[in-house]
Amino acid sequence: MCSGRAIVDKRLAIQQTILGRAKRLIDQSPENLEGLQRVGIIVANTEKAIINTNQLNEVRDYARARRQVIADALLESGIARLDTFPTTLEGLGVVRDNVNSLAGQDMRTAYIDAASRRNDAISAVLAQQKAEQREKAIAAGGDPDITGYTFVDDSDTSMLGFRDENRVIFAVLGMKIAADYEVSQDDVIIEGPNGTLIFTKHEGRLTGTGLTFRKQQN
Repeated sequence: MCSGRAIVDKRLAIQQTILGRAKRLIDQSPENLEGLQRVGIIVANTEKAIINTNQLNEVRDYARARRQVIADALLESGIARLDTFPTTLEGLGVVRDNVNSLAGQDMRTAYIDAASRRNDAISAVLAQQKAEQREKAIAAGGDPDITGYTFVDDSDTSMLGFRDENRVIFAVLGMKIAADYEVSQDDVIIEGPNGTLIFTKHEGRLTGTGLTFRKQQN
């Protein structure tokens, strides 16, 4: 039969094995989001094992330090990657998607600061490009009241986007239709595939055919 001392020693040996294994697994966790999650799982599993409070706190402290290392690495690589996103609408979407993917992570605030700066930089480039395209369209005969602007109806379900001096995109419930248009005094005449639509422009609004569209501010 095992003596009481032998049982205690055996128990301590098992606890040390559990403690050592938990630390090794924590060290092996990769420096990515999966690694952060894995560290949390390791701690949760260790909490169910037969170890004492001091050992459990030791694992938690060890895990906390490893999580910080992983978070720092993720933050550094994430910020560096921001500059590689193109200055396009797609690039803008990627920046915002990356911010959302970090929800709940410790480095989220720091990353948002960097992502916001990149977001502003891309937005500025896009705004400049849009302004240049609008000026070019107006110089080609486009009406400055509508060219380069988007108009939406009161329910926000329909949209008229005047792309240039003679092309408009009509979007409703997810469908888009391209059409030609011309301006005659205060009338905007749209020649679509299903016939002619005439709207009257007045103080940032287009009215006609029982609909009213308001100009969106860029």
